[in-house]
Amino acid sequence: MNSIQAIQDKFGDANLSKGMINIHIDRSNKGLNIYVKDNGIGLNDENFSSFLTPDTDHKVMRGGKGVGRLTWLKTFYSTNISSFFDVDGKTYKRSFLFQNRENQAISNHLYEPCKNSQEHGTLIELIDMRGGYLQTFPSKGSTIANHIIRHFLPIFISGECPEISFFYNDEAIDISAELNNSIHEKSESTIHFTTSDKREEKLKIVHMRITSRSAPKSSPADMTKPGKARNAVYFAADQRVGFDYILDSQLGMTTFDGCKYIGVLEGNLINEYMNQERTHLDLPTDDIEKLKEKVFETVVEFLSRFMDEVKSAQKETIKKLSDDFPSITSSIPSDFIEKLPYSLSKPEDILANLAIHRIRAHKITIAETTKLAARIDEITKKDDPFTEEQEDEIIKIVENLRPKLTKETNASLAEYMTRRRAVIDLLNKYMGISDTGRHFKEDLIHSLICPMKKVDNSKKLLDHNLWLLDDRFAFYSFLASDSALKSFTPSSSMGRPDVLFVLDENLAFNRAQSNESPIFIVEFKRPSKSSYYTSGKKEWDTEDPFDRFIDYKESLEAGISGEQTYDGRHVKISKSRPIHCFLIADMTRKLEIKCKSRLSKIDGANSYFGHIPNLGFVHAISYEDLITNAQLRHELFFKKLGIDY
Repeated sequence: MNSIQAIQDKFGDANLSKGMINIHIDRSNKGLNIYVKDNGIGLNDENFSSFLTPDTDHKVMRGGKGVGRLTWLKTFYSTNISSFFDVDGKTYKRSFLFQNRENQAISNHLYEPCKNSQEHGTLIELIDMRGGYLQTFPSKGSTIANHIIRHFLPIFISGECPEISFFYNDEAIDISAELNNSIHEKSESTIHFTTSDKREEKLKIVHMRITSRSAPKSSPADMTKPGKARNAVYFAADQRVGFDYILDSQLGMTTFDGCKYIGVLEGNLINEYMNQERTHLDLPTDDIEKLKEKVFETVVEFLSRFMDEVKSAQKETIKKLSDDFPSITSSIPSDFIEKLPYSLSKPEDILANLAIHRIRAHKITIAETTKLAARIDEITKKDDPFTEEQEDEIIKIVENLRPKLTKETNASLAEYMTRRRAVIDLLNKYMGISDTGRHFKEDLIHSLICPMKKVDNSKKLLDHNLWLLDDRFAFYSFLASDSALKSFTPSSSMGRPDVLFVLDENLAFNRAQSNESPIFIVEFKRPSKSSYYTSGKKEWDTEDPFDRFIDYKESLEAGISGEQTYDGRHVKISKSRPIHCFLIADMTRKLEIKCKSRLSKIDGANSYFGHIPNLGFVHAISYEDLITNAQLRHELFFKKLGIDY
């Protein structure tokens, strides 16, 4: 920085390109030396006097802290300084040794006019880095170059930059060309900011899109490493970067057409309040946060075409979430997407944000409902009849509340129906061929419609999809799925009906007497199954389904001994109790022959129904009809609720 300022003093800010700075780092087994040479104004009497003064404020207006040269003594054993400068039109030379010695930091001081013409400028030789610092000094020239670029980024992008040559041992590194050649887009904007103490400040921010591999790296905790290229705004005081404001978590994108976003923020406010270590601004936390908000607004404006893509993706995600979770998305505020942070791109993150709005809207609705109930209760407690004013008041509250309640109810219903649509779609898929080229097994269909190996009499509506057969089947007093008859009856039979349940007549039909409600037995067969044999001829899987139903009935009757219990509940199972059997299968040729000999075909369908003596009512339903009937029963709901099908 001393070299840059010396060049500014000599050529002026508009002619920095006339300046030259040569940096050479010499590292070997013997140690590390650094040489910095410039063609600036030189160490004249004014500058030398400042050099001799501890904690000088000579460069305070240019961001100097007055302690830079003192770090040389801390990190190197000695420093050689030689400089050529002008005095009344003549060139003078000054040279001396700068060391950490008590009462004699300056030695071998030489000040004399030059006999021969010499280019003005200064050479600083930092000799023999101390061990503790040598161990943590970067080992690669490219890492050092990155730290230099990051620290002096405002100068490198200014358009007027000295020619800087950098050598690490014999490796030459062009310290600025790659950076400037990699800038794809660049613009400047002004930020007007009011501090908490009402100060009006104006700051300049330079926005850039820089090829990712060439972008400046953020400052790492371990300075031996180059850091990572991040989307960031660098807060710079007096042409030097202090700290960075990382934006990766806020932008919703990590790259922009293969580039990183880099911003450089400068202004008197930052110059004044940057702390000595250049790690933060000595401003109230609220001011810093508000300033960052202002900065982020300008970044979004610069990256608007990319940010529009993020918003479009968010809109598409919300649309999909609305299809799957309408009860949560029903309360989206009109400005929700506009205010949604760009960083929220994953469906689960957006859904969590939506859920917060849904909860808030629900609380408001509950509060209004409670208020309405309290008001009605207040009026009805009085002996006097309602007045017209009171009726109008109640009607007004109800009319205001009704759309909200309707919206919530419809949204919850839509979500429930969306789940049903997914089940129908999945069942339809199981009718086809799997990736292995074979038909799916009936266990998959069984598990989809009702969980296997379950016994339930809690009336808690076990998680099942028996509504595919009939919506009334959601209400049962007892259900057993893929469980041996002997596990819930006195029977010793090992028979395992796919699903056996007793309908709860009180809930399903609002009937007072439920002792004689039917027992329902459901059997599933593998899609496209074609082999069915009389009982005893083949293995269990290929047994005649009607024979199996009769076997179940006989096993149930054999176990009856008056009033039976299961899981502590008393249910009377009498021989007169009707049994309804459901066979769910593909109507292959052999099964169709068996159905025709026992049942009547249902008009317009590929299914059969009838009563078989000594068994009961039997429904033989094809998978095709099962899916079609479920679709038809739900078609109006899907249409009214806006669910695609």
